[in-house]
Amino acid sequence: MLTDLFKAKFTPYMRFIRLALVGLALSLGLAARPASAQSIQEYLTFSINAEFEVTTNSVLDNDSLTNYYSVHRTVLVGTHNIVKAIAIDLFGDEWTNWNTATILRRINPANGEEGIYLRSGMRFTNISSFFGTSYLDDFTHDAPGAFPGLTNNFTPALPVFHGWVTNQGTEFFTNTISLGNLRFISLNTTNLKFNLIGVNLSALSNGRITNVSGTVDGVQYSNSVDTLAVNFVGSLYINMASNIFTSPFRPYSGIARGTWWSQSPEFSRFAGPPGP
Repeated sequence: MLTDLFKAKFTPYMRFIRLALVGLALSLGLAARPASAQSIQEYLTFSINAEFEVTTNSVLDNDSLTNYYSVHRTVLVGTHNIVKAIAIDLFGDEWTNWNTATILRRINPANGEEGIYLRSGMRFTNISSFFGTSYLDDFTHDAPGAFPGLTNNFTPALPVFHGWVTNQGTEFFTNTISLGNLRFISLNTTNLKFNLIGVNLSALSNGRITNVSGTVDGVQYSNSVDTLAVNFVGSLYINMASNIFTSPFRPYSGIARGTWWSQSPEFSRFAGPPGP
């Protein structure tokens, strides 16, 4: 009888407590959910023409004279070569699983954090470390250090904007169509390395600023990105062993020029760089 009275008296309170605990658990669970995955991505492509020196020698006059013959050789390095060099360092003999990968520049629209990724189908891997810090700030982060002569005798006003500013009383409204700037990118792998500095000129909408937005789980995200075609010069190191990046090494280094592109921005539901 006492047990029945106890149940009759306290059951409603117990139910209330249980409901409160369930509500608290749900709230904590929702709060603990990670932010929805999202990113803005652009495709990175490269066309690099490099020139290096190859020397051979022939002995003349009974070993008393050696004739060194220097030949300039050229090599074309494209996006696929860069993918291959990175994949070999990351995956070794299994690099062929990433043979058809593309290189993406990805931006987290929530915080602006940037990163460089390989993408093959639905697989992604972060390869930012191979580019040091050169990819940051739209490839401008390391540019002044890479070109110290930039400020000889004067300091240029950078970036160069193409757009207009509206003056309404004491307030200014800016609508920037595109911008030009000094850009630098560096790659460091075992078999392929380069340091490339160049510019994109904004007059023809090279460096066009595009606002990209999308919605994930009812939340809208947006951020602005540049689309670039950077004409560059620089230096390049490559292992030319049998046209595949394996030992024995046949390393050459020389000068380079060409273009890299960061284009076709699009919103993606795949996660971008997490940020700090």
